[in-house]
Amino acid sequence: MAAAMLLYVGARETTVFSVRSIEVATEPPGHNRLVASELASIAGTSLLEIDEAKIARRLEGLPHVHLLGYDRSFPNELRVHVSVERPVAVLRRADENWLVSGEGRVLRKLEVRLRRPLPVVWIPRSAEPEIGVIVRAQEPARAVGALAVMHDAAPKFFRRIWYMAPGEEGLTVVLRDRFEIRLGDASDLAVKLEVARRV
Repeated sequence: MAAAMLLYVGARETTVFSVRSIEVATEPPGHNRLVASELASIAGTSLLEIDEAKIARRLEGLPHVHLLGYDRSFPNELRVHVSVERPVAVLRRADENWLVSGEGRVLRKLEVRLRRPLPVVWIPRSAEPEIGVIVRAQEPARAVGALAVMHDAAPKFFRRIWYMAPGEEGLTVVLRDRFEIRLGDASDLAVKLEVARRV
């Protein structure tokens, strides 16, 4: 046992099992480079010192990325599996803007305009979005949820949306040419969008 402990401590303190490559798998795919850049500082650390908390700390700067699992592939590779929340809308309050995911999580504050504009959801002046936190205001949350459904159900139509207006009579989509589509409640959105597209 003493010999085994000495070998374990020696392996932790030497570069025998130090991380030399990091393999990232993301759901949905396509975000590997972004996540790998945040984990780059782990390179050189012994695989025996790597744990879930150490990886999660490196990902704190990416509130839309969540650790699903990791694997130490001895002798020198770390494999990390994460989920990535995709942005679907911009929360707007006066002249302030925040990027929000389809799950309703506030991802970051926007200081410049997006190159590819996303639909806008206005929030009341009293609302104070918190980075990494799900939108609490009921109507904006409902609008963001509907936009997430539209993003998946009708991506071409989604790109034409200027803003989503929740109201007492339900959801109203305003397109970039100012055309309005009144969807009512959030049920059967895919069907409603297809009907609207054909009309």
